[in-house]
Formats: sequence, structure tokens, C-alpha cells
Amino acid sequence: GVTIPISSPRSVGLRTSKSHSSASAKSAWGTLYGDTLLSTPPADAVLNQPEDVARRLLHNDYRLDNLVLDPDDPTRIVGVLDWEMATVGDPLMDLRAFRHRSFTGAFVTMCLGFAALISSVILLSIHLQRGLGLSTLETGLLLIPGGLAMGLLGPSIGRLYDRIGARPLVVPGAVGMTLSLTLFAVLLPHVGMWTVLVLHVLLSLSLALLFTPLFTAGLGSLPHSLHAHGSALLGSSQQVFGAAGTATSIAVMTLVAGADPTTAERTSGVQAAFVMLAVAAAVTIGTCLMVSTPAEDPADE
Repeated sequence: GVTIPISSPRSVGLRTSKSHSSASAKSAWGTLYGDTLLSTPPADAVLNQPEDVARRLLHNDYRLDNLVLDPDDPTRIVGVLDWEMATVGDPLMDLRAFRHRSFTGAFVTMCLGFAALISSVILLSIHLQRGLGLSTLETGLLLIPGGLAMGLLGPSIGRLYDRIGARPLVVPGAVGMTLSLTLFAVLLPHVGMWTVLVLHVLLSLSLALLFTPLFTAGLGSLPHSLHAHGSALLGSSQQVFGAAGTATSIAVMTLVAGADPTTAERTSGVQAAFVMLAVAAAVTIGTCLMVSTPAEDPADE
């Protein structure tokens, strides 16, 4: 059989290094690994490595190009190189985008905003039909103005972003979202469908102030090499947090209202879910302050 002894990095020709830089390297991981290799391996070890450390992606399946063999006994392995971790140059989703403060603020704010958007539509539909006795058609018609307002404001908000930047838009948007959800949580058991309509329109306008500037400023703050990864992160997070927010809201409503609730108990459950959403929305007032308007042509890293 073949044994794999535990060897130190130096025994197989590796050394540690805290800094790395190379203008010609295509991958930060590849550059880091290239810096950790000794220029001349020790005489008692054979170092089998790919021709291009910075560009090739290898899986650590213990093939010969991953192994350090004993020159006197080629069947004896004296070390295993983790090429997969050392040479990954094109990750599926590069999380280094979160090193940029503006992108991180935009990401968190957008995630919470989408959770509030999808959850509020579900909760209001339940309340309007089960609490106020509206039909499915009437419920849909009542929620249309908010959706129309959000869609029609998109181009205007884009032009405002070009004139005044991101922060003057996202801060009022976060405050408006928090205010509308708080009013839902406080007033829902005591108001009729027209007040619900007004509050839903306020919520939709606030979200319209958030989404376009957040997406633009978040991606604009990234270097060109991370644009695709940032777009993937923002796009996927919308679906994930929208679904997670809805599931959590329904869970809170069910826990408060019970298994077979009366109309008043169900309304209390919906109210509790809006309290949770309002608390989450209050967080966005802080995270949106991290967002800044990027330069027109950010330098690549």
C-alpha cells in the first residue's frame, strides 16, 4: 500500500509568505501559491507541479501532479499539495466583493428590502381577504397602485441618481420603508382598506427609491473584475431573501395566531409579522449609510 506521512510545508519545498504581488498573475490565489514555492526544491523531494500555476484549475484527487514523491521509492508519497485551494483562479461566486463597504451596504439593504416587499404582499393579501372580507379580485386591484407606482418611478429615479447620487435617495427610501411597515404594525387592526392602500403605496414608493440606486451604486463600487460576481450576488439574494422573509413572516403569523385562528387572532398574527419586518427595515437605515456614489470609472484591482 501507499502511505501518506504528515510533512511540514518546508519538507516538501514550501514556505510561508504574508505578502504577494505580481502584475502578470491572473489569479490572486495563483499568485499567493507562486510566492510560497521555493525557487529550488530540496534535493530529497520531487515536486510535480502544473506548468501554469496561476491559470490552471486542478482538483485535489491525489493524482501524480498533486503529489511529492520520494525519489528513491516512487511508490512512497512524502507530501500532498492542495492544488485546488492554491490555484483556484475563477471561483463560481467571488465573495471578495464584500470587501467593498459600499457593495456590502447595498447588498444588505437590498436583501432586507426584497424581504419586506414580498412578505408585505403576502401578509396584506391574507389580511384583506380573511380579515376585511375582500374578494381575491378586490385584493389584487387594491395592491395594483403600489406596484404601478414602483414601476413607473424607475426611470425618474434613475435620472435623479445621475443628478444627486445614491445616498440622497436611499436614505429617504429606508426611512419611508421603516415608517410604512411600522404604521402597518400599529394601525392594521384599526383601519380599513383605503388606509391599507395608502400605506402600501408609501411602501412601494420607498422601495422604488431604494432598489435602482442600490443596484447601481453597489455594482459601481466594485472593480471590473468583480462586476459579474457582484451582479450574481445581488440577483440571487433577491430571490433567496424574498422567499426567506415570506417564510419567516408566515411562521411568525402562525405562531401568534394559532392553528385555527379567529379573525381577530389572525389579524394579531399579521400585525406581529409586520412588527418583525419593521425591525428588519430599521436596520436598513444604518446599512444604507454605507452606500456611496462611485466614481464614473472605478480603477480595477
